[in-house]
Amino acid sequence: PLLLIAAGGTGGHMFPAQALAEAMIARGWRVKMSTDERGARYTGGFPTAVVVEQVASATFARGGVLAKAGVPVRIGKGVWSAYRAMRRDRPAVVVGFGGYPSIPALTAAGMLRLPRMIHEQNGVPGRGNRIFAPKVDKVACGIWPTDLPKGVAAIHTGNPVRQAVLDRAAAPYVAPDGPLSVLVIGGSQ
Repeated sequence: PLLLIAAGGTGGHMFPAQALAEAMIARGWRVKMSTDERGARYTGGFPTAVVVEQVASATFARGGVLAKAGVPVRIGKGVWSAYRAMRRDRPAVVVGFGGYPSIPALTAAGMLRLPRMIHEQNGVPGRGNRIFAPKVDKVACGIWPTDLPKGVAAIHTGNPVRQAVLDRAAAPYVAPDGPLSVLVIGGSQ
């Protein structure tokens, strides 16, 4: 079977998508990744078996008036491209991990009446996942509770973790020589 993963152009979306791709390939699935050119930069660590399909997308959150006016056209082009690709090679399921580049694939999958689900990594969903949460077959959440739209039921799954991180987590702890610095970072939500 074919799994199509759709995700946006940040590590917060792409790394859990990579973890799902790794797990499904290990189970014998074919995997395709639908993203824009920004998201494609994060696919270098994906298994080589994953086919990356770039689609046009855009966000209203960036750019000036002209850029924002072109957003519907770019998303429309992405939807049409994703639709044609899914007609040629029909996925068994489409899983969105958020970010505006997930919009074309999730929209095209809805047009084709394919099973769809989303995974939200944050406690507060981004715009893409907030829009699709009431429209997809399943919603999985990495953080619990997650502030989902009213009436949306979800499954708490945690956040998928890439094999490279799991491998490193199993390594023994080596105490540093000298002072220790700690860097704490956070995501968009």
